[in-house]
Order: sequence, then C-alpha cells, then structure tokens
Amino acid sequence: MILGIKILSAIVFLLFIVRSIIMQKKIKRGWRITRFGRDSHKYSERFEGKWRSIEIDGEMYARGTPKHAIYLPTDWSNYPIWAQERASIIESRIREELKSPTYIYL
Repeated sequence: MILGIKILSAIVFLLFIVRSIIMQKKIKRGWRITRFGRDSHKYSERFEGKWRSIEIDGEMYARGTPKHAIYLPTDWSNYPIWAQERASIIESRIREELKSPTYIYL
C-alpha cells in the first residue's frame, strides 16, 4: 500500500515537472496556441510581460482525418490592432503548430 502511494506520488511529481518544463518553453518562445472550448483555438502572445490573446474559430470533425478545421480570417478588421499588424506572423505560427493531416484550413 505504501509502495503504491510512493509510486503514485512520484508519477504526479514527474507530470508536474514535465508540465512546468513545457510551460517554461512556451513562455520563452513568447507565443502559444491552445484549445478554447470545443471547436476554437486561442492564439496568445507575450508582450511586455503579459499575455494577449485572440480566438480563432474552428470546427471539430466527428470521424476521419482531418480531426479539426481551422477558419483562418481573411478579414482581420474584427481583431485588435496588434493582431491586425501581425496577421501574417500569427497565421504562419498557427500553421506551424497545427499541422496536417490532423488540421485543415478553410
């Protein structure tokens, strides 16, 4: 029983360490893309010590490949000024992170 608790504690500790390392890499990289709700994604960028974000619409498919469709904006006027100015960079980062065949862009 005690051995099981020690093993479980070690696994939880290792998972915490791995997650911390991943988050540290994202902070160092200065941007990240995360799932937001069921279908959307959130692009976040670190600027002056704070994260600023925009939501990118998408759709999850029930079966087959691709698993997700990402609706990249053609008109960035509904987004904040900082995102409008960085539209091409944001789009290239999204495409870099969310790759085929799992994702398709519409």
